[in-house]
This record gives sequence, C-alpha cells and structure tokens, in this order.
Amino acid sequence: MFYINPTSCKSNVSTFENAQAELKNLSAQIEQVRNDLPMETRSSGSIDAALQSCIDNVLVCSVAMGKLGTALGVICDTYSKTEEGILGKMAKSSDYTNGENSSAAGGDSGSGESSPDPNTPFDDNGWYGGKQAGPKSATGDERDALYDIVRKYYPEMTDDEIKDYLKKLNDEGCGYVAIANSIFKEFEGKEELFEKKFGFPMVNPDTGELNYNMLVTDLYAATDNHNLHDGFWIFDSDEVNPSEDASATDGWGTTEGSRKYRAELYLKDKGIKCNIDNSIEITPENFHDYDDGSVIMRADHFTLIDEKGNTKYVEGGHAMTVTGVTEDGMLIVSSWGKKYYLDPTAEGCSYSYAYYDYTVKGK
Repeated sequence: MFYINPTSCKSNVSTFENAQAELKNLSAQIEQVRNDLPMETRSSGSIDAALQSCIDNVLVCSVAMGKLGTALGVICDTYSKTEEGILGKMAKSSDYTNGENSSAAGGDSGSGESSPDPNTPFDDNGWYGGKQAGPKSATGDERDALYDIVRKYYPEMTDDEIKDYLKKLNDEGCGYVAIANSIFKEFEGKEELFEKKFGFPMVNPDTGELNYNMLVTDLYAATDNHNLHDGFWIFDSDEVNPSEDASATDGWGTTEGSRKYRAELYLKDKGIKCNIDNSIEITPENFHDYDDGSVIMRADHFTLIDEKGNTKYVEGGHAMTVTGVTEDGMLIVSSWGKKYYLDPTAEGCSYSYAYYDYTVKGK
C-alpha cells in the first residue's frame, strides 16, 4: 500500500523555517557591516550599492524559504485530510498496524525486529528531544488533540487563532521544550504515572515517539506569559501579562527566571516537586555531578556542530537541554529535536546553566 506519513513529512517544515531565520540573520549581519563602514567608503557608491543588493537578495531568499515551508505544510495538511476522507479513521488504523507497514511506526519493514524502546528522550532513534516547531507541524488526529489542549486554557480560541498560537510557540518555545525534555527524562520507565499526572500517554501510539508535542503544548498553554507578581505587603500572586509578546505569532521568549517560575507553576499543579537552581556552573569535569536531574543551558553567540560536522551559528539567546559531555570536553545538547555539540570554552560565546532536580512520588 502506498503511504506517506504526513506528520513526519511536515516535520521538515522546520528545516525551511530555520533556513529562513538564518538567511534573515545573515542579511542583518551584512547590513551591520554596511553601517559600520566609514562614510567616505560608503559614499563611493559602488560599495554601498553592492552591499545593499546583497542585503535585498538574501532577504528575498529568506522569504522564499518561508514560502516553501508554508507550502509543504499545506500539502501535508491536504494529504492528511484527503486520506482520512477516503479511508476513514478505522481503515487507516488497520492498515498501519497489520505488520506490513511497521516502518511507519519506526520499525524496519519486513525485518521482523522489534522497534527500539521509545521511552528514552535522548537516543539515536527518532527525535533527540522535543522541537518547538513540532506542535504547529502536527496533522490529523494529533493536531486535533493539540487544539483541544489549547482550548483547555483558552476555550474561545478559533482554529485560526490556535494555528497562530502554535506559530508563536515555534517562535519562542525553546525554553518550554527544554523543560519538557527534563520532564521526560525524569519519567523514564514511569509511563503509567506520567499518564496519571499529565492526562495523556507518555508515548504517541501513532508514531512511537515520546509525546513531545502534547507536553510542550500543554506546558506552554498553561504558563506562557505568566509571571510572579510581587505583592510587597500582600501575598505574591500569579500574573498574566497579555502584552508580553510582539504579536499573535511573534513571542518574547523566556529567561532563566521565567523558566524557573513557569516550570514550578506547571509542575505544582501536577503534584510534582522540582528544585530549580539557576546559579550552577557546568564544566566537562563536573557535569556528571548533576546526573540525577537535568541541566538546561542558555546560550548566545555560539556555534552548534551536528553529527556530520555541519555547523550552525546562533546569534540570539537560545535554551537547550545538556545531555552529556564528550571526552574532548564538548557539551552534547538537544536542540530542535536533534543532537548537537558545542564548545563551552569558545571565544565570544555566552552561557548560563540551570539544574532541574525532580522529586516524583506515586506509582
């Protein structure tokens, strides 16, 4: 049977979005170079015009990447809706669980081998941690479930508003993903307890992946823009700042302080205690002192290296989960659902670390 997995296909939308962001960043760097040139150099005309042409051309490419990503998302949504209309949900479920299409669930088709244990957030099977583009790229039943989660907190939101809301999550959600990764690490081997605490399965039955999109969306919808209001003479209270974000699709992001507050707010509601220390210093030598919990780092002006040796320069602030260290002192991190390496001693980089130490009770 011919089959395209629209959820897996749509996850590649983030590739175009990342390219769009990198090209936009490159355009800004070229413009900065242009602005930094002495006036007498710029006034020569040809140099200024050439740099402006570069800026414009790179921006055109950036916009094109965004359009390609949007088009891919539309194609996947259309495919998913059409397939459901033709086959029906029951027939579709039967086709994908009869053993002939085990590769659609992460196994090797026809190999007879069982799929690897999906309940580990950081392994070489599938995603390496969550990714902030995941929720907005979801299709079919998973998309519907994510919309239901958002409506738990915002019951009046329309489908179009939720679509924009998940775009905003993609724009600012790295800190929420890092927190979600730490929760999944804590609940390894505690699938039943996870479902009791959070109200949905730890593993997505359709993909075999951990339910990253569900947890990230629930955490985000429950706590984004929530801040601690200093009551001074009265008790402190939770306060929502509706104007924190630039627009319906552009978010302000998180800080070490807001991540700590929002994680504690969310976990307290689930009956989970987590001691969060934003003052730790991580080195390759002491990293394993923190193995009992999770380390989340904030970084800016740094370079990520993937497993093929490709590099990605990140200028703005970004939160990631630190998952290990290499023998030569590189940090191993989870970002955008992939494994990367970075040099914590690289010149010009800025890092800070937080330790999330959980106490989970129950069975």
